[in-house]
Amino acid sequence: MHHCLLISEIVHLICEHASLSSLAALARTCCFFHDPALTVLWRDIPSITPLLMCFPIGLVYPNGGQLWSKNRPILMLKRPFIPSDWSRFSMYASRVQTLGFSHEANIVDPRVHECLIHTMTFASKGAKLLPNVCAVSWNVPYGGEDFFSLVQQILTPNLTRLEIHVLDNWMIRRPLLPILVEMPLKIEHVTLVAVAWGNQNRTAISSAVCKWTILRTLEVNDLSYEGFTHIASLPSLRKLTVKDLSYVERMESSAKSGFPALRRLTLTSLVMENCIGLLQLMSNTPLSQFICTFKRHSRSIVWQELFSTIRQNGSLIALRDVYLKDEKHDQQHFQNPNRLTEGECVLSVEHISPLFTFNMKSVVLRPSAGFSLKPNDLCVIATSWPYISRLTLGTGAPTSVPAGIKLCDLSVLAKHCPKLKKLALKLDTTPLPATDTGRGVYKGMSLGLLHVGDSSISHSPLDVAEHLQEMFPNLAIVETLDGDKRRRKKSTAPRTQLEDQWCLVMEHLRRCSSDKLAASKQLNKTAESNEPALTRLDATATLYDQS
Repeated sequence: MHHCLLISEIVHLICEHASLSSLAALARTCCFFHDPALTVLWRDIPSITPLLMCFPIGLVYPNGGQLWSKNRPILMLKRPFIPSDWSRFSMYASRVQTLGFSHEANIVDPRVHECLIHTMTFASKGAKLLPNVCAVSWNVPYGGEDFFSLVQQILTPNLTRLEIHVLDNWMIRRPLLPILVEMPLKIEHVTLVAVAWGNQNRTAISSAVCKWTILRTLEVNDLSYEGFTHIASLPSLRKLTVKDLSYVERMESSAKSGFPALRRLTLTSLVMENCIGLLQLMSNTPLSQFICTFKRHSRSIVWQELFSTIRQNGSLIALRDVYLKDEKHDQQHFQNPNRLTEGECVLSVEHISPLFTFNMKSVVLRPSAGFSLKPNDLCVIATSWPYISRLTLGTGAPTSVPAGIKLCDLSVLAKHCPKLKKLALKLDTTPLPATDTGRGVYKGMSLGLLHVGDSSISHSPLDVAEHLQEMFPNLAIVETLDGDKRRRKKSTAPRTQLEDQWCLVMEHLRRCSSDKLAASKQLNKTAESNEPALTRLDATATLYDQS
């Protein structure tokens, strides 16, 4: 054996990069690899089934069963446990650090009977089944009572991460809450997401969350106001995700600093007004990424209030990425006289002006009513966000708002935003003037993707492609709203006329890029062929200088 393999660090590195089959072979081949290979092999397991297979043959046997109309075996116990049955199980169970349950894996794996878990718990005489487990990832289908029984037996002081996704409301209210009460106080990462949620769950989960003091990440459907005020006071919380945010009372936090360490905030809510109260709990928060989706459209004045709240309560240094979107499910929503009019929901640069105080790198704003832009607005945006790499203003849904930005107006972005890679906005492609002094002066070399939404082409696609290629030489992809709908619905319907026109633009862009590449290669070949002549010329000049 090579002397390098006697170094434990090298052996551990080899095991970290080996496949599962290779780890099993290494553990059986050499004594030097036996323990490190088993440590990596059993560190992360997808379910409890591999450990149950460590019991003596015949002790655990599959019995016929049915779950979700899919015939699956149910693992049952054939006889009572004896002390010698636990030798192999304990050796491997002590190496497990991450235990995962997923809905897809449980369809393939046998179902573990709840009585088997209780019998194992009783036979272990109070000892934890998995003494060193640190993380539990859990996607529970209907009828997952056996998994709740198992989690109660693996709540060790080492547990720092718990991820639970359930499909039924009663699982949160009945089996899960007693487990949360017994959770170790040093838990750092918690995910509690259910399809069904209610006021009882909100109150109960909030009472459990209020007991944890060193959370780093938290993902829940919703919390009560007391739960939000508690996590706002935590000095360690860095990532917060709320799947179904309800209304949060709008009152200033009494604490001097709310969410003092929060870096990423992800919200999903019915209306925009719900999250403004949560943002008001922030004070000097170093928020760098804010992602929010609303299920109903909002007035433009509410959008502006949201932006003003971010500016007043967030850190002016940290915020870099903003993604905001509201959805309009009912196409006739604006036509109802008792509802909002479309004009009340259209955004403009004046509404987003509070964001100009931040040094943004990614701004994605997708109001369902659209974005109203004027040529001078791009100049304000470009000078306010010179380091922006992704900019989306509208283009999330078809709107009746006319496009106020012409192709020639994009030269401002090419001049002031050299790092812009993705751009999405509605364009006016009317015929360009014959004398355009701004064409070709500034080039945006980084832009590779342009999303035009439902912008129509009123003249030759070749002219549009030539103008775009002069300003953005590396532009390779042009997307439309019709193409987005096709990908979301996985439709095989023929392309629309609008999509065909922009596809022609993209083909012209690719042809121009290939022609430039061929010309560049030909120029390099010419330079290489002239290199010997230039070398002889340099040698002649050197001899002449010496003489």
